[in-house]
Amino acid sequence: MFATSFTLLSTTRNSKRGFTLVELLVVIGIIAILIALLLPAVNSAREAARRAQCINNLKNIGLAVKNYETAFNQYPSGASAPKQVYVGHPSEGTMWSAFILPYMDETATWDILDFDKPHDPRARMYWANPANYEDLPASQLKQIIACEKVISSYRCPSAGLPEHMYDTSTHGPFVRDRVPGSYLACASGIVKDQNKGLRDPMRMEMIDGIRRDSTPRPMRYLDGVMFAVDSDDVERSGTVISKKRITDVRVKDGTSRTVLVAEALHDVAAQIRDGHKKEYGLVRKKDHWYIGSHSIWRPGGIGTDMSEALGSFGVPLNMQTRFNNQNPCSSPSNPDCQALQLSFSSAHVGGINICLCDGSVKRLEDDTDKEILTAYGTRASQELLRKDDTPRR
Repeated sequence: MFATSFTLLSTTRNSKRGFTLVELLVVIGIIAILIALLLPAVNSAREAARRAQCINNLKNIGLAVKNYETAFNQYPSGASAPKQVYVGHPSEGTMWSAFILPYMDETATWDILDFDKPHDPRARMYWANPANYEDLPASQLKQIIACEKVISSYRCPSAGLPEHMYDTSTHGPFVRDRVPGSYLACASGIVKDQNKGLRDPMRMEMIDGIRRDSTPRPMRYLDGVMFAVDSDDVERSGTVISKKRITDVRVKDGTSRTVLVAEALHDVAAQIRDGHKKEYGLVRKKDHWYIGSHSIWRPGGIGTDMSEALGSFGVPLNMQTRFNNQNPCSSPSNPDCQALQLSFSSAHVGGINICLCDGSVKRLEDDTDKEILTAYGTRASQELLRKDDTPRR
């Protein structure tokens, strides 16, 4: 009897009960539920951090432009482009984001750029390269080297941009490792097509008895704060000759109510698809970059891509969400294609961040009234146009 009791006791003490299959499945289910509940919170926290960094980038850009404005008593030109093909002016193709580099703690990048002498118009090796890099001396690659440098302050983390992308300019020369950016200068609150822009009343002449612009140059001298400027009006630093410069005094709507720079979403998929193709003719992809471009190193019109650096509040925000996965640029002559490229946009759900001329940053929702957008984009209540389509100044 005692032996039997001892055996039973030993068996009871030594036996170990494991999980049943049902219990194991319950535990796994609970863990899965917890993960499902926590992941959105984690992703939301990460996106909040990315959004905060994007806002901080805009604040840094705004501060840099204000410091530039203090130093030169004017805003930098949005983009410098020639009046004629391959004029050879040192500043041709340069963007606003290059002119403020010394105020973005990027003096070393600014020093790479070569503005000390005109480039050879025939070489076409200024902002892009028609040959293998290895075939050229480093002295001919300075501008390209700057365009291939990753500058985090010009890139919103939420956009998920690759560090480098192959890009072919509108006329064939390429940049092998160009860096896409996330911010455009606000050139206008009115313009809907970068190939048309607005006629410049400062350049109107009498032609055949009719007052016309003899040399139409799209995106030039517009109603915003930083627009395209003829390269012979631009100094090395990005300053503009006195009668055409924009100062705080000319921002009549107030610096706290006029947009300086805003977010724009570079189309990575389109760049992967078409980056190896030249866009001679009407440009057909929403691509945004910084520092400089061979595609704005043109006199304007067909084959010019000012939307690489400039945007407009004359078109809706986040237009890329309106086409139900259809590509409006399958036909570049489609007005939606050209408007899309000027559209300010972001990866943030429901709106974009903007930097105003006083350096402050705020959010605009996608459903903002177009009249309000126009008012933000113009510097002097230029919502209404004259009969000749020129903005009221």
